[in-house]
Amino acid sequence: MFKVGKAEPTAIHWPCTINIPRDGGGSTKARCTIEFELIEQTEIDEILGGGGDRDLLDRVVRGWGADVTDAEGNPLPFTPENKARVLAITYARAGIVAGFFEAASGGARRKN
Repeated sequence: MFKVGKAEPTAIHWPCTINIPRDGGGSTKARCTIEFELIEQTEIDEILGGGGDRDLLDRVVRGWGADVTDAEGNPLPFTPENKARVLAITYARAGIVAGFFEAASGGARRKN
């Protein structure tokens, strides 16, 4: 039973898959945990209508797990600067966007 008006979570930790391109074709899959703020569809539509996926992620990404690391494998602290660095990587952003929509839809995968 789905109860409208019941308190839903406002933030969720969700696994995301980042497809890292490999020379010669293909990709290597990396998994990481991203903390998303779940917002209403009307706000998503508003953001995407006047901006893009970067604007959406700026709004909804609230943190990440210890599985987001620096080049030496140390957990990368979640700071505004590091968030900007991660979201500037095209393939990372694509995986995080897909993860957000999967989380927001309760686990349903988004079709292109």
